[in-house]
Amino acid sequence: FIQTILSFIVMHSELNKFGMEFIDKTNKVYLQDIISISLVGVSIGIAFLYSPICYIFLLTSLVFVADRIIHLDYRHYRLYAIELGAIILISIFFVAFLYQYITKPLGLLLFGIVPTLISLTCIINNCLLSKRNKDTIIK
Repeated sequence: FIQTILSFIVMHSELNKFGMEFIDKTNKVYLQDIISISLVGVSIGIAFLYSPICYIFLLTSLVFVADRIIHLDYRHYRLYAIELGAIILISIFFVAFLYQYITKPLGLLLFGIVPTLISLTCIINNCLLSKRNKDTIIK
């Protein structure tokens, strides 16, 4: 194990001398997306117990989604922009349609649809658009 670590350190530092770049593409854990979706779920679960607290979880979920949008993969920026625009537009119509059927204090929880759909889209895009091997060397 120690030999593998030392070999990696040496190779990583020596490849730069030859004008090569080492890209370490590890398996991504979509932690922000999973946390965002689970916070929406927690928000919905807590809404039936004490509704003012649930909006804190929903706001935290929106913060994770905003950070995720800021750090999108710029190679596919146009694709993401089109998808996110469509998701936000669909979510607005969906929330407007369902708002009349939800009781008064819980209606704003429908905005949890937005971070959930954005997180699911980011997970799906990252799974579909990752075509590169785990470790590559580029000249």
